[in-house]
This record gives sequence, C-alpha cells and structure tokens, in this order.
Amino acid sequence: MAGYVVGCCNGVVCILKQEVFFLWNPATRNSTKLPKLDLQIPPISKCGFGWDAASGAYKVFVVSSGGFGQIYSSNTNSWRRVCMHGRRLPMKHKNAQFVCGKIHWPTHRHTESFDLNTEVFGEIEHPFDLEFGMQLWLGEIKGCLSLVCDDSDGTTLGVWIMKEYGVKESWLKVLNASLACPQQHNGPFSAVLEIASEGVVLLIYGSAFLVCSRDDVAVLISSPDKVSTCCKVTRRYTTHFYVESLVSPVPDANR
Repeated sequence: MAGYVVGCCNGVVCILKQEVFFLWNPATRNSTKLPKLDLQIPPISKCGFGWDAASGAYKVFVVSSGGFGQIYSSNTNSWRRVCMHGRRLPMKHKNAQFVCGKIHWPTHRHTESFDLNTEVFGEIEHPFDLEFGMQLWLGEIKGCLSLVCDDSDGTTLGVWIMKEYGVKESWLKVLNASLACPQQHNGPFSAVLEIASEGVVLLIYGSAFLVCSRDDVAVLISSPDKVSTCCKVTRRYTTHFYVESLVSPVPDANR
C-alpha cells in the first residue's frame, strides 16, 4: 500500500494517500479506508496517529494549513472538529511522534503535545536552550520520549531521553558525539533505534545506520559489508517502529 506513513501503533499502520487516510495491518493484510475529511481541512499541514487507551480507540489528528483541526475515532468511524484555541503548530515537522497517549511536534522553544483522550494541548520544555541552526527530531525509546539534536554544520550529535514524562528535570543525556566530517545543514538523522547498557547508541542516518558510543566514536554502516567512519548522506528518511499483531484496523472489530 503506497503512501505516506503517519505512524504505527499496536501493529496498525496509518497511511495518508492523496488526502485520504487508511488503517492497515501488514500482518493480516486487512485495511480500512477512513471517511473523507471536511472539505475545509485540506491541504493537510500536520497529522498524528495513536491509541487512546481510555476510550479503546485508534485516533488520527489532523490540522490544515489554515489552522483547522479534526480528529478521527475508530469507535465512531467518523471525524469531528477540534477547537485549536488559536494554537499554531510548527510548520517544519508534518509528522507527529506518539508517546504516552499524546502526539508531539518539536519547536525551537519547546515541544507541542496533544492529548488524544482529553484533546488538550500542552508544552514540554527542552533540556537545553537551542542555538541558531540546531535541528531537532523526536522519537520514542522503550516508552520514553527522546530528542535528537545536531548543530548547524552536522558535526555534533546529542541524544536525550525523558525518563519521567512531562518532567523537565528527568531529561537524561545519553550521547554527545562528534562526527568526523560536516554534513548537510538539514541533517540526515531520523530516529534512535536502540540504546545499549554500555552507552552505545544506534541511529538511522539517511539510508544507513550510525553507531555511536560515549567515548566519542561514531561508525557508519551503510550495508552489511561496508563500514566507514564517515559518509555524506543527504537524504533523511522518516522511521517508524512496527510490532506485528493480529489487531484489526476495521472500526469496532476488536470489541
């Protein structure tokens, strides 16, 4: 099923194709097409997908370029308007990161959050003050919100994890590595895949893998038989974690 992957949750993948959303389970090959959005919504500026444990529903949240918001629930198989309260989400990051029942977008001042159950917006403070040219990407590691940051010339990489959700003091810096050569300003990093107990961090780096350690060593693995300490990668891929399940993407089928 070709299209733009919005997110994955409990074995269900949310896909956006030509302003239409689909829920798909690759393991069972079952899929469902969601109802059309309100005509005032497109073009879509922001979207996020996740699971609302309180209501037992998959939900998709959409914001148009005009600032209108709508949310879909698999319980009702329908969309309805969400009051944005004048909230303006960051324009750079279209895709949201789902963690702890909320979806998130990074800004240079803080991270914006939206609770899929209460439909309330919030803010999460960053562990540091950003300097001009720094780039940010959000992720999820073992149920915790993670933050990847690189400087303007792509030579320094930092990885942070929020050990206690919503508590600024719980941000833990797990990596601060210097890369062997400058990269493109827009940065090729897209996700932290794993953090080992020895402090070794595995990241997606363009179309390759980047292995970093706390002793400031970075190794790029572009293929199983090709390992180098530096490689110019200019394309950035969006990464999602998928765990196989038999959950049906069809509304109400899991009740």
